[in-house]
Amino acid sequence: MERGCIACYESSHIMDNDQRVMQTMQKKYDESQYIRDISPITDLTLCMFGAVSILLAVLEIVFDSPQRLNIYINFIDACVFLPVFIFRKNISFYVRSAIIVIFPVLGILLTTLKTGIYGTSPIVFVGLITMVSIILPIKYTIAFTGFMHFLFGVLVVLVQNDLYVFSERYLSDLNDTVLWYPFFFASLSVNIIIISSVHFLKKKMVQNISCLENSNELLLQKEKELKYLAYYDTLTGLPKKSKFIEDLKQKEENGQLAEGYILHANIKQFRSINRLLGTVKADEILHGIARTISRRVQYPNMAARLIGDEFVFWVEGADPERVKQFAKVLYTPHPSEEILNSNNISINFHLSAALYSPGQGVSIEECIKNASLALPAARNLADKQIYFFKKEILRDVEHEMTLLHQLEIAISNYAFTLAYQKKIDLSTLEVVGVEALARWKDKDGNSVSPTIFIPIISRHNLMIPFSKMIFDLVLMDVQKIEEKYGSRTTVAINISPFFFLARDFPDFVKQKLDVFGISGEKIILEVTEDVYVEDITTLNQIIQQLKILGIRISLDDFGTGFSSLSYIGEIDLDELKIDKLFVQGIENEGKKREIIQSVCDIAKALNYKVVAEGVETQAQLEHLQQTPCDMVQGFYFDKPVPLDVS
Repeated sequence: MERGCIACYESSHIMDNDQRVMQTMQKKYDESQYIRDISPITDLTLCMFGAVSILLAVLEIVFDSPQRLNIYINFIDACVFLPVFIFRKNISFYVRSAIIVIFPVLGILLTTLKTGIYGTSPIVFVGLITMVSIILPIKYTIAFTGFMHFLFGVLVVLVQNDLYVFSERYLSDLNDTVLWYPFFFASLSVNIIIISSVHFLKKKMVQNISCLENSNELLLQKEKELKYLAYYDTLTGLPKKSKFIEDLKQKEENGQLAEGYILHANIKQFRSINRLLGTVKADEILHGIARTISRRVQYPNMAARLIGDEFVFWVEGADPERVKQFAKVLYTPHPSEEILNSNNISINFHLSAALYSPGQGVSIEECIKNASLALPAARNLADKQIYFFKKEILRDVEHEMTLLHQLEIAISNYAFTLAYQKKIDLSTLEVVGVEALARWKDKDGNSVSPTIFIPIISRHNLMIPFSKMIFDLVLMDVQKIEEKYGSRTTVAINISPFFFLARDFPDFVKQKLDVFGISGEKIILEVTEDVYVEDITTLNQIIQQLKILGIRISLDDFGTGFSSLSYIGEIDLDELKIDKLFVQGIENEGKKREIIQSVCDIAKALNYKVVAEGVETQAQLEHLQQTPCDMVQGFYFDKPVPLDVS
């Protein structure tokens, strides 16, 4: 089964909208459909003719009519019409229609021979023509009308040649054909008008019905599409969160939902994969993963896509081991595996789960939320490990909300301080620059680690106002930095990629430099690999605007993601900062020394400076001095300290 087989449509099966409209409008309201719609009228006519025939026969008996033949004819009509009506489902439409026509024709002929144009035959004839026009196609109606007028003409000829004579005295005028010709042409004209009018109205009715049916079908198709778009993800074909919840609730209402786990899965470093491979291939990977999920997840388990690179699953059963076994599905090879293999990338997931017990006071939505709340803790686990929700997480969330409120106030009031860590020239061991690092205390005066408050700021979209505040604080300190470390000292400021890529960022920097009277040559902006989320052209345009101001650009935490080596030659950097992960253990691990040597060689070829972070021992320093590395920083020289600390 292809993508989205779990209780969902295959999105590729939805036809293109224009094509669907054309196909829908080509459908016709055909003759068979018309017959189905007109059949109730013929059936009603049969019943009515049968009932009227019986009634007329009874009345003639009651009033002792001398015309005994009429009694027999009416009884014969009734014996035909009523059985045909009773067994109508076993008799074809055309046979029923023929009976409706033939027997009244016989009655008209007998009445005409008996009373001429003075009897009821003209009225019955007009009524019969109208009925035939309604229930039969136009060609049969014309043929029938022509046949009836032919018989009428034959009678006129017979009367004219005295071959048929009306013997009753009150009918003697009918033996003069002068009366017959006007009636003949008047009848023909009236019937032509009736046939034309009925045909026109019937044609319009058929067109309107056809149009209504087409519109209705199109609306139904649109409704199906909208329902699909509302309930299913178009990229993966998997149900959306709303459909996932609705299906679980439906099962619960039907008493079919046992205990089970909500499993939340988030693809590790998918943003980096997206940047490295591009959105098209990244979407192919998501599509491939979804197809595997669709094939492997079997009822009563369920799956859905939340947003981006996040999926949610229902795993029935209260045993945590079942969840662990189920999670192996995510690591099953999928159709886009070749893309990953060719780029030396493997897919792993952050996994968190929360137990749902029907009727225990926790809604399905709350359980999904609990699994999501456990996801940050799952990021600290090893691959293929699952973090199970604990109630303590709710306390952590409450604590985060408390800190968030305080952080919002602190950002507005510039209630942060800065600590500066030295950047040391590796050849002279002199201070050539400092890096500004934010420090914050909560309302109780307790220091809060940046590893705690920075993620909170990032998660709650406060990074831009926070970055602007830090930028102001740093520029306020530039003069003090020069006084403490020398006039040639640069200041590195960490800028979030989101802020860096904002359209007005270069204008913001220029404005602040002008306000504080600071030269751009004093400032180094440190960004992480997340800046590559933007296209390279836009990124370089921003960098060039900043370089016009004299600002230098440093790529921080180099080597920790997928995309560094892919792009460092395409953007105009000034500096690479090797992450401390490569520095730690350099004295014992030859591979790390080789990596640092290679990075330095690449940087030199591109005319970039290289800074090694996290230097903590003399041995690490000595090994770095054997490489082309330009600068170092770390606790070996000094911890980050405020400017007023010597």
